[in-house]
Parts: sequence; structure tokens; C-alpha cells
Amino acid sequence: MLKIKSVTIKGMHNVEMKHYDIDDITYFNGPNGSGKSTVLQAIQYALLGYIPGTNKRTSSIFEHANSDMLSVKLILDDDGTLISIERSMRESLNKRSVETYLVIDPDTYDIASIISDIELPIFNFDEFLNMTPNKMKEWFVRFLPKYDVVIDWKSEMVSYLLSKGITDVNARLVDEAYSIINTINGDDCIKEVNDRLKSELSSMKKEKERLQSTIQSLIYYDDVDDTLDASEIRHELDVIKKRIHDNDILRAKYQYVKANNDGVDAALAEFSDLKKETFSEDENYKKFLRKLRSTEKSIQECTDRFEQCISEQQSIREAIAKLESEINFKSEILEGKGVCPYTNVHCNDVSKILDSYREDIEDAESTKASLEQDLNDSKVYAEIEAENRNKLKDSKRDYENMLAYIEKRYKERDSLRTRYLEYPEYDPNFDVDSENQLVQSLNDTLIKLSANEQYQKMIDRLTSDKFELDTSIEYYKHWVNMTGVNGMQTDTSSKSPFYILGDTMDSYITKFFGESCCSDFGLSEKSNSFSLYLNRDDTIIPFNLLSSGEKCMYSLALMLSLVQLSDCKLKLVLVDDLLDHLDDENIEILFSTLESVKDIQMIFAGVKKLDKSYVVNV
Repeated sequence: MLKIKSVTIKGMHNVEMKHYDIDDITYFNGPNGSGKSTVLQAIQYALLGYIPGTNKRTSSIFEHANSDMLSVKLILDDDGTLISIERSMRESLNKRSVETYLVIDPDTYDIASIISDIELPIFNFDEFLNMTPNKMKEWFVRFLPKYDVVIDWKSEMVSYLLSKGITDVNARLVDEAYSIINTINGDDCIKEVNDRLKSELSSMKKEKERLQSTIQSLIYYDDVDDTLDASEIRHELDVIKKRIHDNDILRAKYQYVKANNDGVDAALAEFSDLKKETFSEDENYKKFLRKLRSTEKSIQECTDRFEQCISEQQSIREAIAKLESEINFKSEILEGKGVCPYTNVHCNDVSKILDSYREDIEDAESTKASLEQDLNDSKVYAEIEAENRNKLKDSKRDYENMLAYIEKRYKERDSLRTRYLEYPEYDPNFDVDSENQLVQSLNDTLIKLSANEQYQKMIDRLTSDKFELDTSIEYYKHWVNMTGVNGMQTDTSSKSPFYILGDTMDSYITKFFGESCCSDFGLSEKSNSFSLYLNRDDTIIPFNLLSSGEKCMYSLALMLSLVQLSDCKLKLVLVDDLLDHLDDENIEILFSTLESVKDIQMIFAGVKKLDKSYVVNV
């Protein structure tokens, strides 16, 4: 048997750190605020991961912490094997979130398996008592042991329909329903059949909505002549659509051509100063061409004068060289004072001509100086002509560039002119709106003709389908009721689990309330009729009319019975404030009965003092 051995609590409510050992029966006793309820909540938190009766959000659970950390550790004993379950919560450093931790040892242990299907009634008993009658009945039917029931479904379905006044039963619909449920078997087959029939009924209702929507969409139009030929209307539509299409193409082409030609016009605006058809006719071109020719002529004249100066310089240099030779020769004779420069012998003839040589040298020197001046003047003239020629060449290049620029601009203008496109034959007065309205009108007529045609073809079939579907829905509604919690699920054949629960509860009820009392359940087939009762001397008392002490003992009997009948491995009952509504006599009766209970661990908490060995003062 699996039992809780101990619980360790840190940082929860007003508990800083507490460790408690848990026996088969443990009663935590203490004044209000001492922390006894905290122990039960800690055990619930460790097992479930939340505290029943409070919000399951992490932030809400952490409100039970008294610091930045909350921790609960349970030690369980599974027939000698110890199991540790520790849950903790810690506030993040930035205090904006809460981190949760779960450590299980051994880590292969499944917590969910140890609380099984008793989580709702045992750990959330208030929530269980607040369930609607149908939901509570359904829970009991699902929870309590099942017994094999052999059902002739076809016979049951037909009989139920007959009992509801349907005399002409559609056998095909019965067969179809049977084909849906005939594979269902097992302990909970009635519930499964009910679920399957509900699902099918839901699908049928959706199909009915679809059929109704379809029928409503098949509107018959009275404002259209059904004798109109749809093929002729379609042909007329094709003609109009082609006319609109062709116009759209022409309009698009016209807009493209206009945009292109407008672009060409904008580009040609930059050439508005070009007045002639060809560059050779342009006045500026002619003017610069004349200047170019004149400049070329001047360049040639400068070149001729420059070359003439160069030639003159050469002639002058030759004359100067000749004079220098003569001067040198005669100067040597003069320096020799009559000595022949060739024979180096004094010559009277030479002496006679010395005076003449002196005059010749003076004349030659004078002529040489004059020639040298002429040479310098010629060089200056040559430089001037060279400089003039260079300037003229620069002007020539400028005139050539201007001529080339004018010619280029004329060619660019002529190239732009070739980019003009021819406008298509487009009718700008074409009334597209009128044509589209005509198309819309013809389309509306076609739609209405088609809708009327579909209406005629489908209305009869859809109406027939809807009638058959209505019949199926009626059948399935009856069958869902037949197999529901107020039907076969609680009829005589399935009431035996409640009898077992009643017998189990009565083993406690008779001890708590006396031999004349027993449990009872509202198992009527009427909807929302289920309830918990106490039968006292054949007087049926609803649970909600019992006194607070009686409710406490009845609830404990129910919880003990449910735990005893469950497959849950952890047989545990937790009750807070158990004794607060009981007098001393009933407390003694209660605990003497509980002490005889085997294989169920019980943990209680209350303010009333009790002299028992299993009391833990907190």
C-alpha cells in the first residue's frame, strides 16, 4: 500500500520551516492561524502542482509564499520503497517572474498515476458538490464499476421510437444508426454509444444548417424573363467584352505612344535653338566655318613668314661667317706687320695693302654688326610668327570644336525625331462605363436565369433531403435521450454500481448516523434530477438540507467510499475543519469508526482538541 510518510514545508503562509511525520490517521490540531490548514494545502500542492480552491496560475500559487522561495517535499512509502516528491517555486532576480521546479526520486515515478481519478472528489470536494445534477450523475456513472450488459440495440432503438409515438419507423435509418454503434462494446458501452450518437446528431444538425443555407441561397428571381435564351445573351456578352478588350488595348497603346512622344517633345525642347534642317545650313555653323577657313589661311601665312625668317637667318648666318673669315684673315696679316701668313716672310707687297685691309676690316665689322642686328630682328619676328601661329591653331581647334558640337546637336535632334511613334486609331469618345454597365446587366440576367434554373432543379431534391434529415435528427434525439445519463445509463441494468456505492457508504453511515439510516441517490430518468440523499427511517433528506455536522459525516462517508472503490494507488482522504461542526459524542463515534478503517490513510485538521495518539499540535 502506498502512504504518505512525511511532509516538509518551507516558506508557506506563516510556516518558515516545518517537518511532520504522517501516520495512518493524523490529526493536526491548533488555533486559527497556527498553520494546520497549511499542512493539508502543502500536501495537495506537492501531489497536484496547485492548491485546490485557488487559481492555478503560477503567480497566484506563489501568493502563498512568505518569502522569495516556497518548497514542499513529500516522502511516500510504497510497500517499503521510499519515493520523494519535491515541488518548489522561486522568484526571479528581477522579481518579474516565478520559476517552478519539480524533483521526483526515482525520476521514473508517475505522480498522476498515484492520484488517479480521485483528484476531483477528494482534493476538490467543494467543486465536486457544486457540479450540476446531470454532471454529477455522469461522473458517478463513469467512475463506478461497470458490468457487462448485453443489449439488442436495434430492438431497443425501435422500441424507444415506438414509445415516443413514432409508429412508422424507417428501418433504413435504424440500420444506419446500428452500423455506427455496432462495434462498440466494453464496460462503458452505453456511454460510448451515447457519445457516438451525440456526435452523429451534431453532424446532422450542421448538415441541416448547410441544407437550409443552400435552400435559402437558391433564390427565385421574378424580375427576369425565363424565356430568354442564355446562349444568345452569352454571345452578346462575348461581343461586348471583346469590344471593351480591344478598346482597352488601343487605349493602353495610345497612352504608351503619347507618353513616348511627350518624352521626345520634352527632349527636343533642348534643341529649340536649331532653326535649320541640316547643320550645314545653320548660320552659326557657317560663321564658324568661315572663321575656321580664315584662321587656316592665317596659319599658313604665319607659317610662310616663319619659314622665311628661318631662311633669312640662315643666309645672314652664312654672310656673317664669311665676313668673320675675311676679318680673321686680314686681321692676321695686320698683326704680322707685313709678314706673309703663308710664307712667313716679310713682304713689301703685303705692307702696301695693310692700310687697305684696315679699312676692309672696319667695313666688315660694321657689316657684321648690321647683319647680327638683322639676325636678332629675324629671330624676334620668327618668335612672333610662331606665337601668332599657335594662337591661331588654338582658335582653329575652338572653331573645329564648335562646328563638331553644332553637328553633334543636329544629329542628336535628328535621332530624337526618329523616336516618334505613330498614334493608333483610338476612339477617345468610347463610353467604357456604359459598356461595363451593359455587361453587368447581362451578367445579372444570366445569374438570375441560372439561379432560377438551379432553383427548379434542386428545390425538390433539397426539400426531400431536408425532410429525411429532419426525420433522422428526430430519431437521433430520441436515441441520445435513450442512452443518456437520464436514460439507459441509470436504468435498472446500470444501477447496480450505485447499489455497491450505497452499500459501501452504508457501512459508515449506519455507524455515523445509526442503524435506521442509509444512503440514497436520485436515479430518476428525469433531467437534472440526480442528488445525494440520507434515508432516515424511510424519510428521504436531501444532502443540502442536512445540518452542518451531518453534512460533514455524510461527506466523509462518501469520500471514504469513493477512495475505497477507486483504482487509485494512494488511498488518501484530506479533510480540513472536520470536527468543528461535531459535538463530543459524534466526534468519539466518528474516530472510533475511522480507527477501524484499513488501507485508507486519513489526514485531518481542526481547532477542536482531541485526546488521541495521532494528534499533532501545530
